[in-house]
Amino acid sequence: MQSLLVVTLLATLFVVTHIAMSTTPIRSSLVRKIGESRFVTLYGVVALIEFAALLVYYAAHRFDGPPGLIWQPSQQFAGR
Repeated sequence: MQSLLVVTLLATLFVVTHIAMSTTPIRSSLVRKIGESRFVTLYGVVALIEFAALLVYYAAHRFDGPPGLIWQPSQQFAGR
């Protein structure tokens, strides 16, 4: 259960920073301070780090918990 929570938080962080850095006030402020090309580089580096963290964590914990969907056939179909 903890693994699912961490993956969810990492994915949420990835989406939130993408949206936040793309909003006009934040983007224009950063572009004004560091320039367009550095902003694009920063945006890419932040996205790469967050996505890499998500992938690495998921790969390390992908087998935690029960394997797939656990389906028990009902008694009605068990005899057929």
